[in-house]
Amino acid sequence: MDRLLKVIRKFLLIINWTTLGSIVVIIGSFLGISLLVAIILHFLINRIFGYSGNKDLDYKDKVTAKAKELFNRYKH
Repeated sequence: MDRLLKVIRKFLLIINWTTLGSIVVIIGSFLGISLLVAIILHFLINRIFGYSGNKDLDYKDKVTAKAKELFNRYKH
C-alpha cells in the first residue's frame, strides 16, 4: 500500500498539469463532437425513414374513434 502511495505521489509531482489539462480538453472536445454527430444522425435517420413522433397520438385517436363508434352503436 505504501508503495502504491509513493508511486501516486511521484506521478503527481512529475506530471505536467498543462499537459493533463490539454488531454482533458481534447477528450471533452471529442465527446462533445461525438454527441453532436449522434444527435444530427438521429434526426437524419428519423427524417429518412419518415418516423413521426406522434405515432402514439395517432393510435390514441384511432382507439378513441373506435370507442365512440361502439358506444354509439350500443347506447340505449
